[in-house]
Amino acid sequence: MYPLKSGYYKELDSGSCQLKGIEEIINMQPYILRDRNFILFDRAKGKFITAKVYERITLVDVNVKGQLPIVEFSIRNDHWLPLEVDVVKVLNEANTMKFKMHFNEEVKCYDCGDEASVWFSRFLLKGRINRDIRLGICCDHSRTIANSWDKYSHVYNLLSNEDTGRFSDIASYMIVNEESVNDLNTRVPCEEKFTSQYFRPNIVVKHCIPYEEDTWDWIKIGESIFRVIKPCTRCIAITIDPETGVKNPNLEPIRTLRQYRRLGDIDQKAKHLEGQSPVMGVYAGLYNPGVIKTDDIVFVASHQK
Repeated sequence: MYPLKSGYYKELDSGSCQLKGIEEIINMQPYILRDRNFILFDRAKGKFITAKVYERITLVDVNVKGQLPIVEFSIRNDHWLPLEVDVVKVLNEANTMKFKMHFNEEVKCYDCGDEASVWFSRFLLKGRINRDIRLGICCDHSRTIANSWDKYSHVYNLLSNEDTGRFSDIASYMIVNEESVNDLNTRVPCEEKFTSQYFRPNIVVKHCIPYEEDTWDWIKIGESIFRVIKPCTRCIAITIDPETGVKNPNLEPIRTLRQYRRLGDIDQKAKHLEGQSPVMGVYAGLYNPGVIKTDDIVFVASHQK
């Protein structure tokens, strides 16, 4: 999971799958970490911020500190002084702000305050302060696919408001087949090898046929049941090394992916909508909540044998 949208990933041995995304399981903790529960946005522009604008966001790690509901933001492999956010205080103050997401749909969040704004802007802007860069926490404001997502919902008729997650681009779950990533690595004309983490999945499935996820309809893992909503199209964000925050100088692996995995070549009905966008992984919505664990067996219903 990614507690901060575009931030560093947090690997889980087990997780609780809920409607708006996967959650960390911590016994006796007053606050748990949830997938994409925090987000950065530009108050002046009224728009969310991701690693496509500031690649360094990928290095921001998020953890719960101690028994108090304190969430700590720190920088991977760096001596940058951490930021502590008292989540209960933020929620009690209920200072809401609005901004627009991926499809210009308007969402709300609780603003985490000026200290967080200064900390993040200094890190992202290399010392400069911009108080319009704000940290928000999800206030469970409902997102809607109406109007903003019309062009998508006409092609992908399984898209629904319930599956949009907290601050995910499309859906609350993204699933990657590791064998597809391994196949991509045999095609990339450089020494660098790309891990599944480059694609920012919630669930990584192993020991499959490469790209068989294109045919999956329903997925059962542990107690949880998912329905595949659409293929996951890829942007320049997958060229950013999740461990260093540095963009690949040759724009790999998206350059290679575009040569053989364009969605228009795989799904004709989406050709006019997605253009040259390549595919890796699938978006899914949750139909039955529950716990999933590392090494769970994955059951699928497929529209192809």
